Amino acid sequence: MAAKLKRYSISVPIVMKAELDSLKSNRYEKMTVNGMLCDLILRGLDSVERQNESNKCEVGM
Repeated sequence: MAAKLKRYSISVPIVMKAELDSLKSNRYEKMTVNGMLCDLILRGLDSVERQNESNKCEVGM
């Protein structure tokens, strides 16, 4: 049974489209665009989580 996925629709500026196209060609060439976007979103979420943890440490000092 396939995992249940939530569909999102986004619009990106032309500049971001060019950057995504470049990433797709260079780093994610063997992956689908969907897979690439999921990976980028997960990396962004991880980065935000690490920043939040870092801010908690600074406040606790």
